[in-house]
Amino acid sequence: MSSLSLILLGCCLAAEPGFSVVDDRPIPELVQGQAFEATLNQHISVRWENVDIRTILQRLTDEYHIAFLRDRRIDPDAVVSFSTAPKPARDVVTDISALAGGDIRFVGNTAYVGPELAAQKLRTLIALRTAELANTEEISPEHQQRLAKRQTIHWQDLDQPVEVLENIVRQYELKIVGGEQIPHDLWGGGTIIADSAAEALSLILVQFDLTFQWRNGAAEIEIIPIPEKVVLARGHNPRPHSLRVATELIDAELPGLSQRIEQGKIVVLGTIEEHETVERVLHPPQPKIAEHPGKAADDPLENERITLRVMGVPALALIKDLQKRYKMVFKYNSQTLAAAEIDLEQKVDIHVTKTTIDGYLAAFIKQVGAEFERNGLQVTIRPPSAQK
Repeated sequence: MSSLSLILLGCCLAAEPGFSVVDDRPIPELVQGQAFEATLNQHISVRWENVDIRTILQRLTDEYHIAFLRDRRIDPDAVVSFSTAPKPARDVVTDISALAGGDIRFVGNTAYVGPELAAQKLRTLIALRTAELANTEEISPEHQQRLAKRQTIHWQDLDQPVEVLENIVRQYELKIVGGEQIPHDLWGGGTIIADSAAEALSLILVQFDLTFQWRNGAAEIEIIPIPEKVVLARGHNPRPHSLRVATELIDAELPGLSQRIEQGKIVVLGTIEEHETVERVLHPPQPKIAEHPGKAADDPLENERITLRVMGVPALALIKDLQKRYKMVFKYNSQTLAAAEIDLEQKVDIHVTKTTIDGYLAAFIKQVGAEFERNGLQVTIRPPSAQK
């Protein structure tokens, strides 16, 4: 599977001075469904120096078209420094959320970044509201389908959260009770993609430690505080294990988790994440079989792609960055290069987008007047007159 590598230096990601209000921001193009999952699984490499959280999340949205929702309690002006070797984008944004003082949850087609406690409850709240809706009586099939419809929720800078909430209930044709519990606030613009009314409402309300309950055949919602403990009961098939072995496996992975045996199943009381862990323990995913077993990759960097925009950076700094990130080995004779008036400390300007490793190397090595030859992770740099 091809990977995508992104190297961004702090000089090109510095936050713009101040925060400019935009009241006509267009709806951005965002990935959804399988494309959302595929994007989160792409391997990226990032490097930020003294960049604020607002800028980081916006650049990730611009580059990868991911919908991010930053909880109102996460400081957008918090400045962080962060770098990582290539790994899934899912893991990268998780690390960034931790640096911002929060946690992340992937809800439908939106990445929510919020305080740890709120993030821990969010997906379970959605699962509870979804299950309650399935058991709600006197609800028409048309309304049931409407509440399960994917919707894009978009708002502008300085919009109030109650206005965002009213937009959601309007799209899902709901009435709201208890809206006065939403305090006055002014938000920065945002866009989320929710797969259902339960997702859209929960993503907004969780930021105020609020949730909701269905009323009047799910024609209305009543806003209520989030309980201190948020869990749901769900049955799990123990096979191919015996009930005894299955309960022991669960207890070993999640000590103290509430579980009971009921009609041949193990009923667990926990968060949605704990239920997912139980499923992985009882039914671990099978490893994928390679399309071409035994075929080794001739070039370990064949599928790497680099995006970089920098000015006035020494070529040697870029070489050291590649050595660190990809474990590349660079061979050159300093005296031979000096005799040819080639200085690896010479400053270069780079502007490449999703280029190959060879394209990236050529972009800065040619600027210092040298040439190179790459064999896997090994790169030889020499004057252009040297014979191969």
